[in-house]
Amino acid sequence: PIYLERRWKMENLIRVSLSQVEINFDNLRNRLQLEISSSKRNAWDLEQERSARQVLGHVMTRDGCTLLSCLLRRGRIDTQEQFMPEISLAVQHAQMQTTMQHGIVRCGQDDHGRNLYEVNLEYVAVLKRVLPELTGSS
Repeated sequence: PIYLERRWKMENLIRVSLSQVEINFDNLRNRLQLEISSSKRNAWDLEQERSARQVLGHVMTRDGCTLLSCLLRRGRIDTQEQFMPEISLAVQHAQMQTTMQHGIVRCGQDDHGRNLYEVNLEYVAVLKRVLPELTGSS
């Protein structure tokens, strides 16, 4: 009887262990599938962030990053309007030209025919993450 009882306990332990292995394997497979899915989904976002960091950190000036931050907060700004009094229009135009060349900012027209700078919608989320780091603001 003791031998049969031990054998029964061992068989139950093995069954429980096997079911735990199956569950762990299923969990691992699901987690890996989620990681694969999220990496595919975020590949474009990561590339945009890399590109934005390259442009903002190495091509643009600190004033340019400040101007871009202002544009991001305000949404659209007339191309002839000075964003900030302490930064000249010449610097503003040069910096906005740089962002337009890299696809971060677009120049469009409103209903009245005025030319407006606006942040490319594809870069809004990335800029909200990257600009505070580069400008030292929150």
